[in-house]
Amino acid sequence: MKLLFLLLIFASVVFSQNQIQIVEKDENSILVKGTISGSAITLFLENKKITDCDMYDNYIDGWYYYDKYKIKIYLTGFSNKCDIKLFNYGKNHSAAQKSVYIINTSSSKIDSLYENSKYEE
Repeated sequence: MKLLFLLLIFASVVFSQNQIQIVEKDENSILVKGTISGSAITLFLENKKITDCDMYDNYIDGWYYYDKYKIKIYLTGFSNKCDIKLFNYGKNHSAAQKSVYIINTSSSKIDSLYENSKYEE
């Protein structure tokens, strides 16, 4: 439930000064519609699993697209208490996402794994 609250905060920051509409939500995912610079977008985020044995740190996968084009831009990242970081790896997104999951161990720092990888967005 706390993750859902964090996702709502994230969505409100992403769509700051714009009206957002929560279309659908459940315990592990949220679908939000809003605008970025006047362009309508749809954002979907899903809680995947807990990282580093901390119940407040989670992997997050999802996507967003501009409603006009409907081409999904895939996202992966993590939440660290109240901080959410999402990344896109371009054409190699799926492979890069899997490699980050495999590399992660309880002794590694999850934020450095993502930030040191070659993300595009």
